[in-house]
Amino acid sequence: MRQMTRPDNSRPEELRPRAHRGATDLRRLVGIAAGLAAVCIWAGWIVWTDLRISASAAQSFTAYDIALMRFGPPMILLSPFWLKPAFASEMRDTPWLTRAAACLKPPKTDWRLVALMFGWGAPFVLVSGAGLSGASAPLMAALVPGATPLYAALIAFVFFAARPAANARLGLVLIAIAAILGLIAAPAEERASAPWFMAAALGWAGYIVAFPRSGLSSPQAVGLLSVWSVIFLVLSAPFFPTNLMHADATAIISDVLFHGVIAGVISLLAYTIALDRAPPLIAVSLPAMVPVLAATMSAAMGAPPNWGQAAGLALASIGLATIAIASVKARKSGD
Repeated sequence: MRQMTRPDNSRPEELRPRAHRGATDLRRLVGIAAGLAAVCIWAGWIVWTDLRISASAAQSFTAYDIALMRFGPPMILLSPFWLKPAFASEMRDTPWLTRAAACLKPPKTDWRLVALMFGWGAPFVLVSGAGLSGASAPLMAALVPGATPLYAALIAFVFFAARPAANARLGLVLIAIAAILGLIAAPAEERASAPWFMAAALGWAGYIVAFPRSGLSSPQAVGLLSVWSVIFLVLSAPFFPTNLMHADATAIISDVLFHGVIAGVISLLAYTIALDRAPPLIAVSLPAMVPVLAATMSAAMGAPPNWGQAAGLALASIGLATIAIASVKARKSGD
């Protein structure tokens, strides 16, 4: 009789994994969609910044101006998130200086991770701007977002002993070849900007590797990145030229909206969500899509890529697809 009245738990046990998989799949789709939105904004940012930094532009800005407009608004808009540690229960009886220090370096986040994340802040914009002052948007697209997955894999290996899967390594090799082709195909006078773009790619890769290990939420990570960037920009102001004092108010407002809100908040939050929810290798490889999108935008504005750049874009796309397939296979084997 006891066997007849015992509840049948077989069906719930079968249903729960399916529900869990459904929620997990939705989470991954949201992450991928957020990542795609972010890379579209970044491609537009490259083209927009190239036009703004150009000396022939009707209203030109310096790299310092763009960095200030990019990180100032996020610091303000996201202040409730990066200031959160100061109001934690364990901080009630501590001095305000200690609370401020906890905001700038969250207690549970290692300094190495904070430093790596900072690389995608003001230093990224400043070195990118320095590169764009002597090169065009297609070259930056090839050497910065196009090569970022390589640097991310290198940083993850050096700092955290993380090794990419064999199939992913093939994709990384293809992306490396694509970056080399983009450099070879660039005009000779633009190749001097390559070190600036490589430094920018390293900064971006540092954020990619650091954020998932930081224990921070997406808004808190972006806010922390922004406040450190603004502090750096304020302290270094005497060393950088600026055109903000002579700029037209309309140009400043439009660039603050684009750099500060769209690129500085929306894109960073979107990509941070992608790093948190999308399959790891897909999130890391999404920047490789930016060269294709940036080249498409440049072509629409009358500057199509040459044959070498087109070949590099094709290889980067194949490399991205290879990494994505490797990520899917890794997920299925893990399930």
